[in-house]
Amino acid sequence: FVADFIGTSNLLRGRVRGRRADWAVVELEAGEEILVPRVVHADAQQRVSVIIRPDHMTLTNAPPATPETNAVRGRVSRVSYLGTHLHITVETVRHGNLTVMEPMSADRRGSVGLDFSRDVHVTWPAARSLCFAEQARERAGVEDNDRD
Repeated sequence: FVADFIGTSNLLRGRVRGRRADWAVVELEAGEEILVPRVVHADAQQRVSVIIRPDHMTLTNAPPATPETNAVRGRVSRVSYLGTHLHITVETVRHGNLTVMEPMSADRRGSVGLDFSRDVHVTWPAARSLCFAEQARERAGVEDNDRD
């Protein structure tokens, strides 16, 4: 089995800390806990990589209201207007840069003021997280993307 990923993805690293209903709990390197689908084949304490597509992420000013929504904090460092969407780079303390693709549709535009001086929450549905045990990731030939 070889995994090919086309395009940009965000990579977060952590360790499996346990199970919660249909979810595996992953503690990220910066200490945040996120949920990933329980189908991840990793033992407790095993290192994992979590991959999230930029178009599955959104920016909010407040932490998520539901436990099935993951979040990490960061600060907007760059915004590029690409016609139908915004390509947003968010700097995080321990996760490097994350890429968020926000559509320019009327229902999403302006949901968060892109203030470069304030922290934002990068959020995504837990079900959109792809999680790989570190050993399985290496066997699959998944390579790190440039995080800058």
